[in-house]
Amino acid sequence: MEKPRSLHLKKTKRILCFVKGIASYRLFYSSSQNLEITSYSDSDWAENLKDRKSTTGFIFFIGETTFM
Repeated sequence: MEKPRSLHLKKTKRILCFVKGIASYRLFYSSSQNLEITSYSDSDWAENLKDRKSTTGFIFFIGETTFM
């Protein structure tokens, strides 16, 4: 984000082509008695001593299926 290079543009285009190719895919949620929504998250505030950037991650579940 601070110093984008041409490699970053190439990788971004590759990701967008991948997403375009799977845009018609669908998730299937089978019927279940327990459709509980669960979420987990983790963060690390400025742990990287070199640039002091923070990292965050998360995941959500509906029943036993993940989604974001």
